[in-house]
Amino acid sequence: MNGCQEKPKSRPLLARAFGSKKVAASPGAQLLTTEGDVYQHCFVAVPLKTTNEVDLIKPLTKFFEASSSTVCVKVADLRGAIEAFNRLRSNACSKQIRDNQLLLASIAEYYDQLAAFESKLATLSCPRLEGFRWKDAFESGKSFLGKSHTMEADISLEKTAILFNYGAVLSQIAASQPLHTDEERKTSAKLFQQSAGIFAHLKEVIQQTSLKQCTTDLQPDTLALLSNLMLAQAQESVYTKAYGDKMNPNALVKIAAQTGDFYTEVNKALGFDTAKAPWKKEWLNITAGKAYGYQAIAQLHQAQTAILIPCAKELNLQHQEVGERLTRLKHATEQLQAMKRHLPPGCLREQATEIETTYAAALKENKLIYHALEVDFHKLPPLPRAALVKPMPPSSPLCSGFKDLFSSVVPMNILVAVQNYDTMKNERLRMEADKLNEQTELMEGIVASLGVSDEASSALPESVKRHSSEVKKSGGIKELQNKINEMSSLRARNKEILADIEETLNKEKLSDAELRRQLGAKCKRISSAELVGPFLQEVSNYREALHSTSAEDKTFKKMFEENRRPIEMLTKSEKELRLLMPARAHRAAEKNPEATSFLLKMLDKAQEIKCERVEILKEIHAKRGTTSVDEILPTLSHSKQLSHDEMLKEKLNELCETVKDDVDKSLKKQKLLMKDVEKWSNRFSSVPHSKSPVERAHVVKSLSHGYDVFQELNRKLPGRIRHYHNLMENLLRLQQKVNDFSFARETEKEELLRTHQGPVSWPGSGTPALIPTQLSATQLSYVPSLTATEAFLHASSAIASAPLLPAQPTPQFNATVPGNPYQPYAPYGVPPPQLQMQLPQYSQLAASPPPAPPPYHQTYPPHQGAPSPWHGMGYQH
Repeated sequence: MNGCQEKPKSRPLLARAFGSKKVAASPGAQLLTTEGDVYQHCFVAVPLKTTNEVDLIKPLTKFFEASSSTVCVKVADLRGAIEAFNRLRSNACSKQIRDNQLLLASIAEYYDQLAAFESKLATLSCPRLEGFRWKDAFESGKSFLGKSHTMEADISLEKTAILFNYGAVLSQIAASQPLHTDEERKTSAKLFQQSAGIFAHLKEVIQQTSLKQCTTDLQPDTLALLSNLMLAQAQESVYTKAYGDKMNPNALVKIAAQTGDFYTEVNKALGFDTAKAPWKKEWLNITAGKAYGYQAIAQLHQAQTAILIPCAKELNLQHQEVGERLTRLKHATEQLQAMKRHLPPGCLREQATEIETTYAAALKENKLIYHALEVDFHKLPPLPRAALVKPMPPSSPLCSGFKDLFSSVVPMNILVAVQNYDTMKNERLRMEADKLNEQTELMEGIVASLGVSDEASSALPESVKRHSSEVKKSGGIKELQNKINEMSSLRARNKEILADIEETLNKEKLSDAELRRQLGAKCKRISSAELVGPFLQEVSNYREALHSTSAEDKTFKKMFEENRRPIEMLTKSEKELRLLMPARAHRAAEKNPEATSFLLKMLDKAQEIKCERVEILKEIHAKRGTTSVDEILPTLSHSKQLSHDEMLKEKLNELCETVKDDVDKSLKKQKLLMKDVEKWSNRFSSVPHSKSPVERAHVVKSLSHGYDVFQELNRKLPGRIRHYHNLMENLLRLQQKVNDFSFARETEKEELLRTHQGPVSWPGSGTPALIPTQLSATQLSYVPSLTATEAFLHASSAIASAPLLPAQPTPQFNATVPGNPYQPYAPYGVPPPQLQMQLPQYSQLAASPPPAPPPYHQTYPPHQGAPSPWHGMGYQH
């Protein structure tokens, strides 16, 4: 599937040959660069492989669409995972990341995802992902009219190239360490060993898979050389730490000599067929120089181990050691000169200075004191070696917090096979666990029936002790009783609130009916039946919620009352509980002490068997509680000989046989133990059967049941209490809403009654009117047919058109409203007061409406914030 391959764009021939920068960069521009692979301390770092930018979204989408019939996930659900996978590759191959630590993390995450993805590809019968293009890491550039060394990679080669870059970045981080502190030296040695392990692992992968079309950097010989080079530099870092710690010269000799051997081996491999060698010339010089240098350093430290004996009797031995020392220092000086021809001046400067200084001092000392002769260097014994480093294989996964983006992509046939595997596994493990529990109960019953001693007869079973401790830790019966009481009180309170809400709604309905009876057709407001519908629905829902929990609450109370006595016993102290337990039948153990002793030992063995079985059951439960998809999928992808069913059956047998062997061994121990128990129990003095064992077993059983009930109630009651608290909050909110609704309806009712009350006594017989005396009789007219309200309005308009009058006395009512000192009004139900205004006789009034009076100018003091006298009556003011 070549969807991942970039589309080549045509470029001028000379531009392609010289890499002209004036030509626009194609989408396949290089992302990784290899700049400066020689670092401080003359460490060598492996350059990164370069690749082209690839958009994986479309190819992966098409890939999963082609695989949709064989996987149990939709392509639309994988959109986010595909985009994240594309970002992972961009980050792992980005030249924008200058921090090697960030680049290392990006490469590790992408590699882990590739490895997980590859295991799924192996089980899918669909086109392969291809088209990844990688260049040789050691390619120095394109020759004129030449071709670059690239390879077309599928997913396997893509993973190999990414892992190569992971090892290369490790080498770069290790080589960039300043080595000033002990921690930096440790880090350098560790990372070089990890890098060596990466390249050694890649060599094995290439050899096993027989990958074709690999570039030079992925050839097995090249990978072996890189691994050895990283080991040599790791050994050098170890020597640097040892030298900085001023270790014994004997240890320094071994480390330095092995370092020199490592570099010598690497230099020989680098120098083989140099015409075709891909690496740079600097690598040859550095490895050759360090090979000479560390051989010289090893000779220096060996010369420092020669102990001069001042005693005259050992003069010959003294001369021999001086001669050997001079020979080694001279050879070290020669090697030092060879090193200087290959390495920069600053490399190994401290050790070089020490060699020259030590050799000069030794020559001077020998000339003045010993006059010893140098010996033949080739006759000297070889130096000891100590290899303190080794390749560290890569961990799986490389990233500790790795999460598979395509964890939901599981082939359908694999998913079905794994589900069947899990079902069979859980069933077989359950059978083994049941068998073990059954035999354990049988053994406990036999042991409990022995009653070997008085102490044993009065001792509490371990299960009772454990249950009592847990009950007391949870508060005992007092805490459980409080929860039961709280549940009951909350339920009762909720029922009271609900009843109050219903009563308020019923009162509102009755009040509305009374209003309609009084006003009849004049009542135009919405009926209560239409408004209280939502409230009644909520009330019905809450009542149903209370009713649904009623039966379960009764069950809780019944369970508590039936098991009150066992729970009370478990709440007591161990001493009190022991006194409450029926004692076992007394066995005359003193009559047969030998049998008693043997039986006690067997009881200890039975306890050991029980402890072993606890661990076996833990292991069984752990295996039953895990799914096998992530565990089985990699195995299925790498298995090419067996079918899925055969392989799963083989793995199931392997898993269950281990558990079965452990169970069988435990059961065999129990069988042998029970034979011995039966043998010595027959020798044990017997007594007539009594009811004590039966009573004790019944009490133990009731305590066990009481503990189960306590745990169940203690687990369920807090949830029920929280439920009733939440219900109470909702009911209180509903009650507030209903009260507000009822108050508003009552206020509306009072306003309607006040508005539609019978005719008000306005200008008429015996009713003085509040009209200025300046008005003549011809300015007013009386219309008998007006209603009270119309008459009131008519009088008001007349007053407004009258000329300025002196202040009139304010009518006094029977009641005042607080906060309204200006115009008090009569309470509801009291007839309006008589207006204090003299009206002319009917005979003096004209039948026609009066003419328009002159404008009336108000001279009364302005209204100081008091309510208008017409407030609440529906008139404008």
